[in-house]
Amino acid sequence: MSERAKFVELAIAGEILDPDSKVDEFVQQWHESDSELSVEDWLGFTREEYAVFVEKPAFLRAILMARRNEMSLKDAIDVATGGVAQIAARGVPPEDIPKIRQWLEQTGRL
Repeated sequence: MSERAKFVELAIAGEILDPDSKVDEFVQQWHESDSELSVEDWLGFTREEYAVFVEKPAFLRAILMARRNEMSLKDAIDVATGGVAQIAARGVPPEDIPKIRQWLEQTGRL
């Protein structure tokens, strides 16, 4: 029997189009299962990712962006919170930051 796909894997693969609305369904499935996995393992989060998600659920897309783009969770959160310093450090003019943020949101990266 193959292992079931986890929320994070499906979201990164683009099979979950609105992760914010679907994560609760996966948590409910965990509650209803007889799995011995922790909820963080059931969802496919690392311990650090799950801790951030529990404290700030609004950072879910930043967590997924970090994993998808193989960037640090801190960098992804900085971008999600308007991380001017992180983007500016990469040589992006400050006036382009709102456009980049809008594009990231429109493409589901943020």
